[in-house]
Amino acid sequence: LGSWYIILLNGLSTRGFALEEMKTEQASIYKEIEQLDILITIPASIYALESSEQVQELSEIKNNKYFFVRSGEVAIR
Repeated sequence: LGSWYIILLNGLSTRGFALEEMKTEQASIYKEIEQLDILITIPASIYALESSEQVQELSEIKNNKYFFVRSGEVAIR
């Protein structure tokens, strides 16, 4: 009976280590997926900005006025 208990306990412990290893692997895979999503999104968003009519109209505006704001200050027009 004691040997059977040790064998059973050993099997449960082994499964626990395997489960923790799989959870760690899953977390690293999710992180990699997020990084790939970011890499895919960047070119798409740049293309969307370049093709946006509002952005294209900005280059046509003459008499641009710029406000230079130093750190910690607020610009009010």
